[in-house]
Amino acid sequence: MKKIGLVVMALAAFAVLGVAAYAAVAPAPKATPVKKVEVKLTTAKGIITAVDVKTESFSLKEANAAGEMTFKGPMKLVKELKVGENVEIGYKVLADGKNHAVYVKKEKLKK
Repeated sequence: MKKIGLVVMALAAFAVLGVAAYAAVAPAPKATPVKKVEVKLTTAKGIITAVDVKTESFSLKEANAAGEMTFKGPMKLVKELKVGENVEIGYKVLADGKNHAVYVKKEKLKK
């Protein structure tokens, strides 16, 4: 009887170790790659009407638009702007609906 008990325990131990060994060498499931969402920039052309360095924002009056657009941007970008400059803004609209300026290209006024 003791021999049967030992054989059963040995088989049980072998089964547990076999499952553990298989789990250790089994290939992990492949993760699905995360797709990057590309945000396309929108452009706006007009004249700078206000610059606020403290809030890192500025306003733009487009030639054919009724109102002004307000943008936030990096301090380096905002510091270079002056009221009255004719510019093209490359911006993206954030999830909260605010306009974030990515680049500013200064344009010469056509005579």
